[in-house]
Amino acid sequence: MRNQEALAAGLQVATEGNSWAYNQGMQAAEAADSSVDPNEPVWEALDAAANSEAQWLDGKAAYLRTEMKGENDIEGRVGVGGQYVVYALPNKRVLKVAHSPTSAQKELIRQGHDFVDTSLEEVIHRRDEGVLYVEKLCQRFESARELFGNPVFNGELGQSGAYEQDWVTIPMLEFNKMPEEAQKEYIDKYIKAQLQLWRYGCSEATFNFQANAGLNDAGSMVIGDFGEMYFSEDMVAEQIAAPRWEHAWGVNNLSPEMREWAVERFSEELTPARLHALWGSSL
Repeated sequence: MRNQEALAAGLQVATEGNSWAYNQGMQAAEAADSSVDPNEPVWEALDAAANSEAQWLDGKAAYLRTEMKGENDIEGRVGVGGQYVVYALPNKRVLKVAHSPTSAQKELIRQGHDFVDTSLEEVIHRRDEGVLYVEKLCQRFESARELFGNPVFNGELGQSGAYEQDWVTIPMLEFNKMPEEAQKEYIDKYIKAQLQLWRYGCSEATFNFQANAGLNDAGSMVIGDFGEMYFSEDMVAEQIAAPRWEHAWGVNNLSPEMREWAVERFSEELTPARLHALWGSSL
């Protein structure tokens, strides 16, 4: 339905959270990404609606949360990544809602992704593959639930792409302000988490431990990004051979002294022999 009334109704979901408005908003958003006559009313409405894409994502979050909990208890948007928008929930939990393909492309380009080595389709496929894999692991293993922040998934993940998770502290650029011993302890916890992932037949692919992982209130390492993982032992072996961590933003953002320590630590712990011995051993 390509008209102002449909678009307006779709954007209302941000406050109302009803399924009809959500579906109309989705149609309007899809229409905006297709070859629409710019003279059609829906295009004019989209152009006039300030931050309509952000409103659409907020509306999607409100709708999905209402479906999950029977009410919209979202406390506000707290972060935007390359693949998800993050919303605060009560009781130190967050809701992560997947970008639309267009929104993901815009955010990833903003973050410096040039799509030379990996296409947008591959990025989205890996995201969805990761979420489905983690969901299956969490159904089988209590230890996996703890490692991934006790996630709760929403229905057909390939359709909704949303899940709830524990709130964790993601240090990002604040990492370098931490005391040296705290940095080393954090990196060691990340390495131990990576080894546990190997036992489950997967691996955190980026080694960006300041961004894709964090600490919960108990001080335990939690893997927060399910869309940046590999599921092939051969692919991880290639990363070790490179070694991939020497080129990771997470490592190269460290001070020279800490970078030298981290590279040596990764090389000592993440070895081909250990990979082969641990890969899938808990499955």
